[in-house]
Amino acid sequence: MKVAYRTKQIQAPLPYKKEPQKFDDIPILTYGPNSNLLEFRKLLSIKAQLDFGELGRLVETLVYPTFAPVAYNPADLTPASDPHGLIKKAVEQRVVNLEKDLHEMTKNKVKLYALIWGKMSVESRDIVKLHADYATFSVSKDPLKLMRTIIDTHRFTRTTTVAAISKRDGREQYTSTTMGFYESLPAFKERFDASYEVYTESGNAALPTEDRAIDFISKLSRAKYAEFQAWIENSLASKTITNLTLELAYKFASEFKPQVNAQPPSLKAVFNVRSGEPKKPDDNSHNNSNVRCWGCGKIGHTLRACPHKKLES
Repeated sequence: MKVAYRTKQIQAPLPYKKEPQKFDDIPILTYGPNSNLLEFRKLLSIKAQLDFGELGRLVETLVYPTFAPVAYNPADLTPASDPHGLIKKAVEQRVVNLEKDLHEMTKNKVKLYALIWGKMSVESRDIVKLHADYATFSVSKDPLKLMRTIIDTHRFTRTTTVAAISKRDGREQYTSTTMGFYESLPAFKERFDASYEVYTESGNAALPTEDRAIDFISKLSRAKYAEFQAWIENSLASKTITNLTLELAYKFASEFKPQVNAQPPSLKAVFNVRSGEPKKPDDNSHNNSNVRCWGCGKIGHTLRACPHKKLES
């Protein structure tokens, strides 16, 4: 007896869609030429502020938050000015809240230190351990000193006590900072600012305002911003734009629409050939018994020399 089988229909997979990155997805800090310090610090700052409030801001500001003392006028607390004691109670409550905030910040320092340390790679930890202050802040679990040490050690891939070499490394890092084809404009601006900060901190003289703006524009992806770069140069030459600053250059670039059909310089166009279809040989190629004609499917000649009628598609 024959049994009829029904073909099982398989649903085609849905197009891949990248899920938005969550605040908890802090990347592991890496050390070296391709260190992810910027991304690490950005997401760590969000997570730290969500969990620890004002204390978490130190990841971004690199200073501990300060709390102003409770201010009040003693004359307002007299029975004549405050017969029901409401003002006095409000002042006392503000004092209690301040003490509570200070206590919470002190208690959360260890937790924030553990969060930062737990998101560091082995290489990053080894570099931080070489710092002169590590023996002190590793015992006190000081998150601010840990964060400052991370930034000091991860901005440069090499450390040196020779001023000239340090300045050279800073210049090289600044010069080599260019926009990636798939990199967004805000992300590149952040990297550009960070590289310039390293440039100046390594001992190099600060650049004039217009020079920084021109550097920023020239480092944009030429595949996408070539038209914008030409417009800036022409506008400066014709004096249409004067007193160009980095902020103004970034504003102009953000208002410009990059070329939508641009391709990465290293990529070439690839054409999809239908499965089973013979590859079209070069018309100028010599006859070859192993070459199948594109026009008729016969073997032994090229399309230009084909004596047969081209097959209808």
